[in-house]
Amino acid sequence: MLASSSGSIHAQLLLGAALSVAGVAAAADAAWRTRVDGFGPLRIGMTRTQAERAAGLALSDDRALSSAYCYYLDFTRGIKGVIFMVTEGRISRVDVLAPGYATVSGARIGDTEERLLALYGERAKFSPHKYLGAAGNYVTVSSSDGRHAVQFETRHGRVFRYRAGKFPEVALAEGCN
Repeated sequence: MLASSSGSIHAQLLLGAALSVAGVAAAADAAWRTRVDGFGPLRIGMTRTQAERAAGLALSDDRALSSAYCYYLDFTRGIKGVIFMVTEGRISRVDVLAPGYATVSGARIGDTEERLLALYGERAKFSPHKYLGAAGNYVTVSSSDGRHAVQFETRHGRVFRYRAGKFPEVALAEGCN
């Protein structure tokens, strides 16, 4: 009797822990969504110091590999596969390079172009990919004021990365280069 009771308690603890982790993951997912004007608590136009304070996480930069005018920041821990372009000392764009993050509308890496159309309708503007030709597209969804956008890159009909931010930076295919 004691063994089965102990096993039942162990199973309940494991289930509780799994639900707790799932709840934290769902809360983190909801908190770290991409918008035309930022990612999670980070906003386009913030300085590095403001972004670190808003995120509660440290950022590192690649200025040694880039220029003082344009460089990238990324989190030193926690958030992986998301980088931030900085121009003139302020965040101008966020690039989502890894699965696991969504836009506020629910678009993600791996989604089809059809799903983008379902989510964004006629706001989704298609143009040929600069480097992939017929195998890829840019799908751009601009803000109502036209100052910001989310731009998805697709290969063979599926999103493989996306970025959000202000124009013209959000539309730069080569990033800082």
